[in-house]
Amino acid sequence: MMATAYIPFFYIQDYALKLSLDAESAFSLLSIMNASSLLGRLAPNYLADRFGGVNIMLPCCLLSSLVIFIFPLAVEKSSLIAISVVYGFISGGMVSLPAPIIAALTSDVGELGARMGMAYSIAAFGGLVGSPVAGAAKRDATVDVSGRAVEDVRREFWGVWFVGGGGMLLATALLVVTRWLRVSRWSWTLRI
Repeated sequence: MMATAYIPFFYIQDYALKLSLDAESAFSLLSIMNASSLLGRLAPNYLADRFGGVNIMLPCCLLSSLVIFIFPLAVEKSSLIAISVVYGFISGGMVSLPAPIIAALTSDVGELGARMGMAYSIAAFGGLVGSPVAGAAKRDATVDVSGRAVEDVRREFWGVWFVGGGGMLLATALLVVTRWLRVSRWSWTLRI
């Protein structure tokens, strides 16, 4: 999940600049995404207290993958702002919920520190390699930026969005498996 959660944060500005958005507006998209991420860190945590962390993380990951797959449709300033707000809000939950989920899945409090350290070590590796892998999936630009058509930009960044959305779908599937292994049945009333 952490391998792909930050891909839109890394590539939104470059994507906007290639779509011929002015530099100030393109830079503002990252700030907008970060600001909405702050709000997104509060709401999912409140809901996780009532319904369980995994139960809230599942829709966050699924919605995040859908929003990443929708990124190629955002080609104008207004749509880029809208998708930045939505993705920022949804990704806030994915950033703030892992620690409470790890704590909820740990039955022996003495193991909590070790589990937290192991989980964040793996997440750090994912965060380190996720954006460069997405960058490797980006096609090279062969045309001057000023004369680019929208379709050329979409084609250039399709690999980036595919890696991000596909990785997030994989994270969603792994959360479903985690939930199934933990409770052995499907009931949203069980808090985990």
